[in-house]
Amino acid sequence: MSQTSYSIEAPVAFPGLVVNKRFSISRASENAAAVGAGQAAVGGTDPETQFDLPSVTGEFFLGIVTSKHGRQQLDTVGATSFVQDENVELLRQGEIWVNTEIAVTAGDPVFFRHTDNGPLVVGAD
Repeated sequence: MSQTSYSIEAPVAFPGLVVNKRFSISRASENAAAVGAGQAAVGGTDPETQFDLPSVTGEFFLGIVTSKHGRQQLDTVGATSFVQDENVELLRQGEIWVNTEIAVTAGDPVFFRHTDNGPLVVGAD
């Protein structure tokens, strides 16, 4: 069936979308828990084959989870994620879309949150 309508304000991108594969380096790894595209990944129990979401300082950063439409599942609130123990691609180097907590511009340094304790901005309450 052909598409008969479309949104005039379609999003430009979404978390986990690789901008340009030409200069990217990626690897496949198995996730230790359900994970969404565009999230940071750190080494799991076996960092060579498994990754997990960051939870404490000092974990080894492996990359950003890339989006794969055919393999992501909807959760109870409508967000997409990969189920546990699925083989997922992590972008190690390159350009990828992610959600940010604060406004950023091209060329800004990149950091990711390893704990869930609110904004870590100098001078923030």
